[in-house]
Amino acid sequence: MNALVATLDQALVPVMLVIGIGYLWRLLSPAGLEAPLMRRVLGGLVMYITYPALAFSVVATAELSMEVLWVPGMTMVSIFAGVLLGRLIAPLAGIQGRADVGVLLLACGFGNLISMGIPVVAAVFGMAATRYAIYADIMGLAPLLWTLGFWIALRYGGNAGGAVGLGSFVGRLFRLPPLWAFMIALGLNLAGVSLPVSLDRAVTMVGNATMPCMLLTVGMSLSVSSVWRYPRAIFVVALLKLILLPLLLFLGGRLLVGEGEMLSATTLLAAMPTMMATIILSEEYGLNTELLATLMVGNTLLFFTTFPVWLYFLTGG
Repeated sequence: MNALVATLDQALVPVMLVIGIGYLWRLLSPAGLEAPLMRRVLGGLVMYITYPALAFSVVATAELSMEVLWVPGMTMVSIFAGVLLGRLIAPLAGIQGRADVGVLLLACGFGNLISMGIPVVAAVFGMAATRYAIYADIMGLAPLLWTLGFWIALRYGGNAGGAVGLGSFVGRLFRLPPLWAFMIALGLNLAGVSLPVSLDRAVTMVGNATMPCMLLTVGMSLSVSSVWRYPRAIFVVALLKLILLPLLLFLGGRLLVGEGEMLSATTLLAAMPTMMATIILSEEYGLNTELLATLMVGNTLLFFTTFPVWLYFLTGG
């Protein structure tokens, strides 16, 4: 019980506090800066500066091993399963409009592996286990976020600028700074090139701003009234994202790699609530950001109830 309380205190409470600060900004609008404006400013800051720096700093220095194949591979399968099953459950969740369906697919597919996954895995399995979250996010989730997630936002959003052909899709994709940062850093890593200390510290410093910026954006997007408008959607998404998908990953992974810390950590990562970076795509391409933030915060709150169960199941208490 003490270990569980410590894990919640280290991993979840700080996240909810920062979200709360963003929500207070939505209510108070300090300096006359309203939440929608601040949300777009922070989203642009993350898209073009902080998230590329985070991806570059982590990928350039990550230790690559066979785990880098299994962990992201299982993560990718769970993301595709989440998107496919999310499309099937849309009627059950009461979601019909295109912009709303796109939000549902993002909410079901992409989990919060960095700002929640890393501290949770570290608290449960130790600091060395954070490599699982790094592999899953950088080598598994990130490529799909900026390809599959980007396609979902472009396909279902209102700011796509007309029909989306393959050329348009590829052109927009390769203009995304996080993807370039990822590719460059991976190339440097594989080539064995070490970053100068000054550069490493600079990109790490900038990258560390990603999580608080995204958490503030979530708080600024949260509408308490919308939580009461979408209880059915919150429950259905949470059931799929927090219970069914990680269970399927655990059962399939046990057949492939057997039980162990790697599978347990990857399963716990699959049980994370919706990731914050989906807000960036929602804002950029005209999806229903208020609904996405509501689903995100809803399944984050419900994670408080499902996480102790997964913790007991995976570690025996």
